[in-house]
Amino acid sequence: MNGHDPVPDSALTASSFYDNNDAIYAPYRARLNSPSVSGISVGSWSAATDNLDVEYIQVISSSLAELCNCAIIIFTSNTPHIYFI
Repeated sequence: MNGHDPVPDSALTASSFYDNNDAIYAPYRARLNSPSVSGISVGSWSAATDNLDVEYIQVISSSLAELCNCAIIIFTSNTPHIYFI
């Protein structure tokens, strides 16, 4: 899986996602440079709740793959916590 063979949308799943009737924050949106939706620039998954103990996003793969250039930003009380993998 790479830029020429990207992870399929169906392989990105999550415990939940914030749904405002247009799936802007669905798991498959958790990609860099996602195309805009209805003029809104997006590129993130957002959980339906802010419960860090139960919310998750995952990538399902049938083979080993290298994960690189990944940034995780968690907002708690409007304060970002940024993690780079």
